[in-house]
Amino acid sequence: MLTFKDHLDKANQYRKNGDFKEALNHYRELWEKYNSKCNEWVAWGYALTLSKLKQNEKALEVCEEAIKRFPDFENLKNVYAWALFNVRVGAKKIKDTQTVIESAEKILQLTREDAQYSPYTQTVLKVIEILEKNNQQAKVIEWIDKIDLEKQPKDPIVVKVFENRVQTTPSKYEALHKTKIDALIKIKKTEEAAKLAEKFLATTPKEKISSKTSFQYAIAHHYLKSGDYENAYIWYKRFAFKKKKWQYHKELAEIYYKKEEYGDALKLACDACLFQGDYKKKVPLFVFMAAIFRKLNRMDLAKKHLELALAIRKELNFSFDNFSKNLVDEFEIDLNNLQDSKRIWSQLKHVWEKEQYSALEWHFGEVILVLDDGFCGFVGLDNGNTYYFKKDHFTGNQEYIKVGQKVKFHIILAINPKKDKANKIAVNVTPLNENNEPIPFTEKVESPQSENKILENESHLESENED
Repeated sequence: MLTFKDHLDKANQYRKNGDFKEALNHYRELWEKYNSKCNEWVAWGYALTLSKLKQNEKALEVCEEAIKRFPDFENLKNVYAWALFNVRVGAKKIKDTQTVIESAEKILQLTREDAQYSPYTQTVLKVIEILEKNNQQAKVIEWIDKIDLEKQPKDPIVVKVFENRVQTTPSKYEALHKTKIDALIKIKKTEEAAKLAEKFLATTPKEKISSKTSFQYAIAHHYLKSGDYENAYIWYKRFAFKKKKWQYHKELAEIYYKKEEYGDALKLACDACLFQGDYKKKVPLFVFMAAIFRKLNRMDLAKKHLELALAIRKELNFSFDNFSKNLVDEFEIDLNNLQDSKRIWSQLKHVWEKEQYSALEWHFGEVILVLDDGFCGFVGLDNGNTYYFKKDHFTGNQEYIKVGQKVKFHIILAINPKKDKANKIAVNVTPLNENNEPIPFTEKVESPQSENKILENESHLESENED
């Protein structure tokens, strides 16, 4: 029969040799049969062995018992911290944010950021990730400030995608700066965000930066919100025209709106409406579109954009605050009789396309081929050139998508992502009658009962946000 010393010698030897399965048998005997004789090193060895075998729940149980007996033993603190991380912070099944934060705070008490093999930094990063998902921006900033950003890796991460291709992702240093700047913007601390962005761009070598856009945006956004439209435009033009992100184009459009250049504001805002992304997240953009159309005295379209914004809010069960109620009264909108938001969006999509391509030349031809039950087809010109179009780019009723139908259309260059090349396609395809006049869309946009109904406070139209 093995003695206490026999078990201890074998446990230590197996652990040092990396045979944790055998070591566990002896540590278990020591802990269960000779518990009172076990010192801090036995507790540490047992917990470490359990962790190595991924028996994290048991490792945590042993640590919590041992830490009461040996509260000042540094080696045990580190194993305890890792057990807490594996069970209560890093595990995928955890849903209770408060449990994560409480355990994370305990880990930070047990370890130091600069300690070797410490879970300190990994814990902070995990908490930041969880807080971001829960949109707790103030706490995100609080937790980022718990680590020294200057000690984070500054080299971009290179990942091999294919045999001859690599992809670069931001360094941890850059990613954390972006996260903090984004959080500051969301809680409206734009000046602090801009200063942090300027410092990052000024002190970080170009080859260490994966993308400057987020930092340039923080500076541009602050200038916009502070009313310095000239500097805002200087910064926005460095990135906004290169990126098809609706928020960038909306804010660039705001600069033109403030300068009373409403035509340019409208074109940029139409671009934003047509960019990819869930249209239900674009409520502030649609309200801004209403403000532009109101300035252009196109009250019917101002009303229609507000109806779209209100329909989305209703479908998402957002509350109707005083501002929304004022809009309803001003434009005489019947909340109980709103169309489905998808239907309104589809109608307005044709409007945005017309405005977007209004500077382009009209081409006149006819539909020469219809595919997939009217989902798409081809239009042709007298010179024999043909152009592909989709149903979404047909601005009339679908009954007119038929061979021989006279149409007018714009031609644009579009990228085919599957073939990675550009092709000329037809957009804004409009059916014509025998007099070459556009055939009206049957679902006309309603005009308000009185065009004298205007918004008393236009700033509300510009600043409306989703709940």
